[in-house]
Amino acid sequence: MATMYLIGTGPSELHAHIDLDRRLQNLGFLDGAEASVVSAAQEDGHWSVVAEIRPDTEGEGQ
Repeated sequence: MATMYLIGTGPSELHAHIDLDRRLQNLGFLDGAEASVVSAAQEDGHWSVVAEIRPDTEGEGQ
């Protein structure tokens, strides 16, 4: 599977990270995927975080 990007949003940076974690969980990426936050931004009191998702390739790194 290819690298993906996922966005979490919220009224604070913490809420944006929590939203990102929930989105990852809903998509089934919490097990066997590496997520790295590549950007965090705030505009007009609203936060967003962007994470790069690299799903684990079977057998990779083992």
